Amino acid sequence: MKINTLPYRFAILALNSWLLISCFIATPLKSLAADQNGKLQRKATWQWPDAPTLEDKIDQWMTSRSIPEDKQLEILRIWVDPTIPASGPATLDRLLSLMSAIDPRVTEALKTLEPSAELARIPDLSWMDSDLPAWAQDTVRLAIGRGLAQRRWYDEALVLLESLSLDNSVDPASLLFYRGACFHHLLRKEDCLQQLETLMERETEIPTRYAVTSKLMLADMQPLKTDSLDEVSRLMNDVSRRLDLGRAGKRTLDGEQQVIEKLDKLIEDIEQQMQQQQQQQQSSSEQQQNSSDKQAGQPQEDSRVAGETGPGDVDQKKLADKNGWGNLPPAERQEALQRITKDLPSHYREAIQEYFRKLATKPKE
Repeated sequence: MKINTLPYRFAILALNSWLLISCFIATPLKSLAADQNGKLQRKATWQWPDAPTLEDKIDQWMTSRSIPEDKQLEILRIWVDPTIPASGPATLDRLLSLMSAIDPRVTEALKTLEPSAELARIPDLSWMDSDLPAWAQDTVRLAIGRGLAQRRWYDEALVLLESLSLDNSVDPASLLFYRGACFHHLLRKEDCLQQLETLMERETEIPTRYAVTSKLMLADMQPLKTDSLDEVSRLMNDVSRRLDLGRAGKRTLDGEQQVIEKLDKLIEDIEQQMQQQQQQQQSSSEQQQNSSDKQAGQPQEDSRVAGETGPGDVDQKKLADKNGWGNLPPAERQEALQRITKDLPSHYREAIQEYFRKLATKPKE
């Protein structure tokens, strides 16, 4: 006699729904208490996924694949594990396990991101368009994007993550966190701040590692200024990362050119400052000499009009000549280098020194 497993399946779904809903109900009550105590709280602009709705989608997918009821029950046991948090990356991983049990190709796609796997390209996901529902496709893309970001493939990760909808995501916290992390490493400041600030709207509900790391990235990115030496150093690190990953294409070349242009601008600014200071020092010295001559009662020289310090003709330095750095006297080069790297960590100084060594050895055109 065949046992009808359908009631058991409904019982499991009911139990899971009760566990998830009870977790979701607790947060609004806590927020309401805080408001009653006079603390104003900003309402979050994003929500955790609705558990019953997601369960319906899972059930419909299994039914469409004609999965036997005993197999469905086995799969659902993965979903109702009460030891796993009701939201966040743990739920994403649990859902991926469930999906892998339904379609083994999900497992194969995720294997390419394992630490032992040698990642050479983004896994082929074209098969999903016809075989997986939209929510399942987005779940796999989120998992692949997360894995790519963890392996420092930030450009490739954003190709997947930027296309995903926050409202329909099964794990919006991970989506916001990894998009923010990619923007941070690629120096897209405004995008990074927007993603992480949105994530922190539910700071007490997201994983601790997300909250702590997001605060560090926000503190690191907020003071970043365009064309600063800090920005140049980060660009150098990004070029090194691309080269380490075997990326020597247009983006890497553009990054190298950007570093050179920003360093050239910094050098020009320093040279102009040094030239202005030299002129001011020379003018001050001549004025002091004139004052001393007058106090000593010496007559004014016939060759110079009283009160004038010089003809005012100064040779303009050809700032466009990028190879002139190597022709500067060693003392002047060292003084300019100290001005550029003043109060900066040693790794900045080493990077600039290496750039100058290459520039000094470059032959004139």
